[in-house]
Amino acid sequence: MKKHWRLLTALLGFLLAVFFLSVPVWAQGVDDKIKALEQELSSLKSQQMELKKEATAAAAALPSFSYRPAMVWTSQRRTSRGEFASL
Repeated sequence: MKKHWRLLTALLGFLLAVFFLSVPVWAQGVDDKIKALEQELSSLKSQQMELKKEATAAAAALPSFSYRPAMVWTSQRRTSRGEFASL
């Protein structure tokens, strides 16, 4: 029985050693991914600013409209039911 416990302890120690040795390699991969995502984010932000400037310039180039309702003179008047009746 002691032999099994020693084997199990040795196996567990080996697995822990492999785990702790692989953590820095895994962390380096994560750091590389983070840096790549940060670069992509800064690129997208600059593209967004350029598109915003272009949209603002395009909106400024559009003609502006103002609506002022005109008075309409008619020879009809409304009845109490809201219909038009001739004078």
